[in-house]
Amino acid sequence: MNPKRHHFLPEFYLNGFTRNDLLWLYDRERKQYRCQTPHNTAIISHYYAFENENGGKDYSVEKYLSVIEGRAKTTISKLEAHDTITPEERLYLAHFIALMMVRSPKFDREANEIADAAAKHIVKHAIPTVEAAGELLRKYNKENEEKNEGQITPESLFKFIQNEKFKIKMSRDFVISAMLEQAEKATFEVAMMDWMVVHADKGSAFITTDEPMGFIVPDHFRQSGEPVLGLASQKITKFVPLSQAVALLIGQHGGGFGHFRVHREQIRELNIMVAAECDRYVIGRDEALVRSVVKQSKVDQLNPGTRMKVEHIPHPDDPNRTFLVTRRVLADAPDKPLEITTRADGKIFPQSFSLEDNQKAVLDFENLLRRYQMEIPVGSPLEEASAAILEMLEIHKDKAVHDKKVDCREKWRRGFFLADIARKALRAESHADFKNLLLHLKLLLEPGNFSQFSAIQASADAKEKETNNKVFELFVATILFQICSNLRFDDPINSEAGNPDVIGEYKKKHWGVACKVSHSENPLTFLDRVREGVEQIERADVDHGIVIVNLKNLIPHDIIWPARRDKEGGEWTYGAFPFRDGPSEMIQIIFQKFEQQVYALTGGREAFVNNFAGKKAVPLVLMFYCSVTGYSPNTGIVIPMIVKRMFGLGAAIDKLLPEAGEIADLFNDYLHDKID
Repeated sequence: MNPKRHHFLPEFYLNGFTRNDLLWLYDRERKQYRCQTPHNTAIISHYYAFENENGGKDYSVEKYLSVIEGRAKTTISKLEAHDTITPEERLYLAHFIALMMVRSPKFDREANEIADAAAKHIVKHAIPTVEAAGELLRKYNKENEEKNEGQITPESLFKFIQNEKFKIKMSRDFVISAMLEQAEKATFEVAMMDWMVVHADKGSAFITTDEPMGFIVPDHFRQSGEPVLGLASQKITKFVPLSQAVALLIGQHGGGFGHFRVHREQIRELNIMVAAECDRYVIGRDEALVRSVVKQSKVDQLNPGTRMKVEHIPHPDDPNRTFLVTRRVLADAPDKPLEITTRADGKIFPQSFSLEDNQKAVLDFENLLRRYQMEIPVGSPLEEASAAILEMLEIHKDKAVHDKKVDCREKWRRGFFLADIARKALRAESHADFKNLLLHLKLLLEPGNFSQFSAIQASADAKEKETNNKVFELFVATILFQICSNLRFDDPINSEAGNPDVIGEYKKKHWGVACKVSHSENPLTFLDRVREGVEQIERADVDHGIVIVNLKNLIPHDIIWPARRDKEGGEWTYGAFPFRDGPSEMIQIIFQKFEQQVYALTGGREAFVNNFAGKKAVPLVLMFYCSVTGYSPNTGIVIPMIVKRMFGLGAAIDKLLPEAGEIADLFNDYLHDKID
């Protein structure tokens, strides 16, 4: 039996704001206070049902929302009990919050307002004169074989369009699709932010609304009109009531977590902030509370919260182009347009390494290979990766057509890895021991996936996986050339399994570096690789050693850089983070979850560290994560961007040999190309 009554505020959520199973609400539309059950509150029949291919109603979205609600209910109960939550539970709650912001009638209305504003701008631009209106009329009459009998003239049509006497409304199916897409984009942003769980003082209670979020806006932003509002903004604090007893303060990216109790005066201010954003309903556990909040917030008299602003911003360089910009601003924000500024050097969007830099690095690297009699095979993965770098630059310069029917993310990941290792190899060529690495360089000419910035498929054969592992040794070696002397490497073809992959000298001590790749998300597999590395270092003629693990198969690369294929046109569009640190913080959340799993298997951090007692390997495993993502610092352009992170699993740096800490810090610097 498909449910027909769809709550845009979940019933379990509303139950959290009741007393004796009843709640009180203020209805702005009817201007009345009333008491009712959660079961009969915030309901629209068939609201999340959409039309399927057969013309019938599909209720899968409503069922999907029920699953998300069930997970969130458990997590909210844990927060009410002052418990910590797992990274997985944090992600579930972030998804629930993101959906709460888009599943309401307010989102439906604002989505239609945006579509209407965009359509009117496009039509007015397409029909700028009476003559253009006349041409449109002639074309319409000809196609429909109708006579216009003077009812519509070019002049009246032009006036109708320019005076915006028409309105565009999207189908409910389209709005539902946009709702799910927006929630998916916002989920990781919310999960990566600092969370403070605030608990209501005894005798006090939080209220909620049909738009359950308040904004704490610093004074210097309040009148600036800067587009800093919204769930994903890092410049303001967001307040989300979860029940009458507990709420969330969500800040900047950082992944922090803590509990805090707030007093009656603070609760009153937070309740007013939430009430200001309501669309129709203010909801609380009793009449006196709701009446007090409505009176102080003045939502019965005006719209004191935020509003959606839709603008067409001129392109900073091209007078024939504009950007459609939608942003949330305070109700009293000055009505000044958003400005898109150009940097002093003429480059609008900053890049760590430009596409030109990548092209030069790859071409110089090809020449390096030729100096050592290595020719790139036609059709090889190396040639394809090199071509991908050149193609990106040509597309960027509008000298090549981008094939939007193809998902290019994996090709670009491999291209960016090639550019990255090319820079490191070129820098290492002057090292006295560089020739010891030539056999590893030849691995790049082999067929198969050599990239360390993407996952290797489970279906890859053993030889391809082994070659990929050896390329990771090459990658690590190009970094160690900047740190160590007297470097020698295990033969990549006739490897002696008992040797560390790299042995070098640092501060007159011999160090072994075991380079490991985990092709699985399973922490047990990771621990197996660590044990292998520790044993190799133990058997080697070295003083100390470090295990470095690449966990590229743990990274959800297609989530770090999301893309969407249009069902009708078949074209791909790529997502992007508005902040450079966004994808790095996402990877940090993944690491924290994995770290907890590893420690759970070993009996805790201290037990993990104790496994290294008496060993040459230091009790710190360096964990390497890397991928490619999209970055969009301003409106209109998505820039592919490398994201790298290195974490240490085990003892704190200050508990290690000083040299071990120095090597870890230097490795991290050279990994990120932070070169003096």
